Amino acid sequence: MHNIDKLIDMLIKESIIQEEVTKLGESKKMSKQSIKLYEIKEELRAYGSKACEKLIQSLNIPNNYVRFNVAHTLLSIDQEKARITLMEIASLTGTIAFKAEMILQQLDEKK
Repeated sequence: MHNIDKLIDMLIKESIIQEEVTKLGESKKMSKQSIKLYEIKEELRAYGSKACEKLIQSLNIPNNYVRFNVAHTLLSIDQEKARITLMEIASLTGTIAFKAEMILQQLDEKK
């Protein structure tokens, strides 16, 4: 298991790569990135509240793919902060905005 700082660095790096391959429309690479990001998020979630503060700090990174993946990771730890970020991203346009909107809809359905 990686430490929290290393995982957050990995999450940031892989989120930026996700943005690049999405913009290029490279579906195989997009799938590969999704798997990598899923694994990183799962490791971070395993840390629970120990990872919360550092994840919240990462919400300030000015890249919507990074912010989306951080917020998605935070859902199980601090749903309110995650929801605020997802709402901001959902108000934009593009693939990442659509993903954020879908997650918000799923959260609303669970209420």
